[in-house]
Amino acid sequence: MAEKTSTDVLIRGKVYTLSGNESVDYLQKVAAYINEKDEEMASMDSYRHLTSETKSALLDLNIAHDYFKADMLAGELKKSLEEKEQELYSIKHDIIELQLKLEEAQKTIAKNESEIKELKFNKNKLEESLKDVLLGNNLKNDKKADV
Repeated sequence: MAEKTSTDVLIRGKVYTLSGNESVDYLQKVAAYINEKDEEMASMDSYRHLTSETKSALLDLNIAHDYFKADMLAGELKKSLEEKEQELYSIKHDIIELQLKLEEAQKTIAKNESEIKELKFNKNKLEESLKDVLLGNNLKNDKKADV
């Protein structure tokens, strides 16, 4: 667990001491965010005429609005991430399946090439045997014709 930190921050011109488990930098950013929102609201003409209580409520509403927008965006991003992770898992599964098919096809090709080589060898042997037989018969026929 993070160590508890404390720091003085300036909000609306007043110094406050903030404490928390977050870093001093984070606590300063929180104060800066509140000041930015307050300045944003103060830039509107109608805001200047409101009571302090109404200004505070309006600031609270704006900060809550920002929070819920950010929370909604985070939810959408999380959903999108989960969809992308599922898509990635599916693609990886498809890749593995295709690799297995490729390996099987390569084995089949190698087997077929081996069979083709053997068949060509046997064909050549048979052609040689046929030549020998035909030449042998021709030689016998030639010898018979000579006699």
